[in-house]
Amino acid sequence: MKASVNTLKQRLMLLDSVRLKDRFGGQIIKWVPRGEIWAQVKNFSLQGVTRAKSLGQRLGGLMGREQLVQITYRDGTKIDQNCRIQWKGVTFGLVCDPFPSDSKGFLQIYAAQIMPGEESV
Repeated sequence: MKASVNTLKQRLMLLDSVRLKDRFGGQIIKWVPRGEIWAQVKNFSLQGVTRAKSLGQRLGGLMGREQLVQITYRDGTKIDQNCRIQWKGVTFGLVCDPFPSDSKGFLQIYAAQIMPGEESV
């Protein structure tokens, strides 16, 4: 199905990292909300894996993840691998930079659930 404004039914929270110093002078990373976007979220499909590999994306070791998703959203929102996405209480790390969707004016990105205790995917 091609993306359209009517298919963007899930609200996602974008998170950016902020580096802070702890009381011992060490650095810690805190994830803070940047804003929300409307998107279409689908579970990872075999077709999606093939497409991502053909685009040269890094997917090694991700197939055992609890949840892998493909996110489609409107072009114009700055999203890259340095941010995280929260959806339905689950935090996702991005495994590739955005690439054009089949629908004009939309971008897609792949994301994997970040497991408790992990810093990244």
